[in-house]
Amino acid sequence: MELGATLMALLVFVVVKGTVIGFSVWFVWRLRGSLREPPPRRPWLLVSRQSLPDVRLLWWGLALFLVSELTCGVEIYVIMHSSRVLSAIHSVTSAAGMGVFALGLFRFLDQKSLHFGSSECALGRICHGCTVGRPAGCKLSRVLALAAAWVGLAALAPLVSPTAEMVAQPQDYELPLPALNHWYDATLTPWLVAHVPGYLPDHAPYVITSEMLVMELRIIPAVALAIGAVAVGYALRRSVVRAARLATFGAGVVIYSCFELVVYRGTGNTLVGSLGHELAELWFLLITAELLRRSFPSGRAQEASSRLAPDPGT
Repeated sequence: MELGATLMALLVFVVVKGTVIGFSVWFVWRLRGSLREPPPRRPWLLVSRQSLPDVRLLWWGLALFLVSELTCGVEIYVIMHSSRVLSAIHSVTSAAGMGVFALGLFRFLDQKSLHFGSSECALGRICHGCTVGRPAGCKLSRVLALAAAWVGLAALAPLVSPTAEMVAQPQDYELPLPALNHWYDATLTPWLVAHVPGYLPDHAPYVITSEMLVMELRIIPAVALAIGAVAVGYALRRSVVRAARLATFGAGVVIYSCFELVVYRGTGNTLVGSLGHELAELWFLLITAELLRRSFPSGRAQEASSRLAPDPGT
């Protein structure tokens, strides 16, 4: 790679990717400690018994996400080249993790406030009277069927997208500094090739393999399409809770596939797409951590809030 491409790769795969892997390891480990029975001595979060099943589902989604990041890390930091097998594992675990996480998030929000499919459903005002317990079933079953059909329709975009291998083009990142570029190519590159095992010079650049793209733009959206079709069937048969959960799982899967379509085929640039991919993952982890921290404050946070609360006797 030329100097500009090398600096871009360092930003993506050392700074941002390293932060994502490190934070995801910390996040999954700390959340696991908060879900143990009985809880550890100093839990990060105080999760209520009522919310434990749903937060455990969120944890499984994050654990699958961590597996995908570790496989990607092996490619970058250990074997130092793209692997067809590891890329496929990364795609499958990422899509499955997003599906499981979306389902866990839906169940968590449903248990907290929505109560969909029950007489206490928060959408009762829209329906002008709930009919879930009657022969007619939920009035929103057709709306849910249309929402589930969206999962299948969203899968069509990646299904018709090209899956040819994408190769990084170092010349796209050439710095406007001829002397520095020449020094890197003539002096530093030969030294790196001689002393760094697995170093990839500009004749062997970073690659998004066709196997990875087939998995993300063919197999995964095909699975999402099937999930959406089954969810539509459940909705039309008025099994609204099953339909909602299945459609949510399918939405997580297809959103991942569509996201990969945008960052790679949309940009048409391997390193720029990878940067967008890593930044989105980092923000996903940060938002999730903040959501859980606000939903289940730690013991110290609860003690601080109780000290700040006014004394009812005053």
